Amino acid sequence: MVDADEDTQLLGSNAPNAPNRVPGKLPRSVWLIALMGACEVATFYGLAVPLQNYIQNSRDDTTRPGAIGLGQATATRVNLVFWILNYITPILGGVIADQYLGRYRTIKYGLFVYLFGLCLLVYFSMRTGEDQGWMLGSLLVAMVFMAFGAGGVKSNTASLAGEQYKKRDEVATSSDGTPVIRDYEMTISRIFMVYYVSANVGGFSSIATTTVEDRFGFGPAFIIPLATLILALAILIWFKQSFETSPPHGSVLLKAFKVLRTAATNGFSFEAAKPHNTESDIFGSWDSIFVDEVKRVVKAWQVFAVFPFYFLAWNQLVTNLISQAGTMETHGIPNDFIFNVGPVTILAMTPILNSLILPFLRSKNIAFQSRARITLGFILIALAMAYAAALQRAIYRSPPCYKHPLQCDGGGTPNKISVALQIPVYALTGLSEIFAVTSGMEVAFTQAPKSMKSLVMALFSLTVACGALLGIVVSPLARDPLLPWLYCTLSIMCLIIGGLFCFANRQAKQ
Repeated sequence: MVDADEDTQLLGSNAPNAPNRVPGKLPRSVWLIALMGACEVATFYGLAVPLQNYIQNSRDDTTRPGAIGLGQATATRVNLVFWILNYITPILGGVIADQYLGRYRTIKYGLFVYLFGLCLLVYFSMRTGEDQGWMLGSLLVAMVFMAFGAGGVKSNTASLAGEQYKKRDEVATSSDGTPVIRDYEMTISRIFMVYYVSANVGGFSSIATTTVEDRFGFGPAFIIPLATLILALAILIWFKQSFETSPPHGSVLLKAFKVLRTAATNGFSFEAAKPHNTESDIFGSWDSIFVDEVKRVVKAWQVFAVFPFYFLAWNQLVTNLISQAGTMETHGIPNDFIFNVGPVTILAMTPILNSLILPFLRSKNIAFQSRARITLGFILIALAMAYAAALQRAIYRSPPCYKHPLQCDGGGTPNKISVALQIPVYALTGLSEIFAVTSGMEVAFTQAPKSMKSLVMALFSLTVACGALLGIVVSPLARDPLLPWLYCTLSIMCLIIGGLFCFANRQAKQ
């Protein structure tokens, strides 16, 4: 049996002389939420990118900005802990929104907690006379508040944007008078595209924060993400009446965990978790259809399982590669400024890919599906890590400090090699993100049942935290002269994982 929406879609797709299907007009509230999301991303990257310098370098460093002075390996570990917290807490934020507060109030309270943590960070970063232990402890306190606040925001903002469009498929008239069908799924896809592009625009905030960090210090630099977060909160409160909101309706996540627990205790049999196979009252909160949906989510995790390794490599952009830039000649720009090549690549290449490359491949009947794009993403980031390894060896061959950058001539002297040589690393990684990350999100959204899309998207975000956790494991390699081995290991790992993923995908098709 086909429901009404599916029947309409079939009619629009296959019936003779059927009207074209087009996206519907986006409500103003979608653009407001996209702007709010851009502000949140601007806040996150505006504070996350300078953190490596803040933790690694001392305040007495004459060549690079710094504050605590814990060294590269410790700075990498602390930075990755912050990323782990930021991508685990959204699951808690999703449960709170579904079960207790709803999305709007969860976002609002999350922004207040986030704001409090940022205020602490700004205040602590201006206390330059404190000792190393006090500065690290105060930073960790601020990180905890910021991460838990971000968890309420990150898990619900994109979903709130999707809630703004309520119309199902409807017949309308285009500007030239021809009938068209305003397609619900196409409209939702456009909403998420607008949100994703806005988020990448927000990522450019690190241009401002790294410049201010270099010239005026960390306190003034962290005021910039504080200001963008205040703007996000102002948009949410001022335009409250413009937003379509839904009340809390019970957590799908908690029910899913109960189904998984029941299946696991019965030999991982999902059939045993269905209500008709048990006499216990605890199964009254779900039906057999929900159990089948959880099973689909578990199958989707077969795709997600490779992404922690991808994000292990990607995290080098905000940790060790920033440190690498500090050992090179920066020609007057901050060593963490070069990070912005990645967002520039994404914004420049995404329209070219969607408007030219993919339509050309479709016209030649070349299938370039999401799993193939994920494989290509792994190949590209493997090339980026291989280039980073070669670049690190070039740094070690360059005077005056060779294999011990910044350790000769009294310290603080970079090796004579230009930071511009880092551009291919960030460009290749940006290209890989277009193929791998966006395709992973596509798989998460399309494979998930309608009732569990938020859950599956949250689980995909969890792979970022898993990648950061793996980064902590390999962080002992983040020191001279072992860094080329770190990048080589990551390159080989991504090639192997990408190859295995491609092989498994072909086996599944057969």
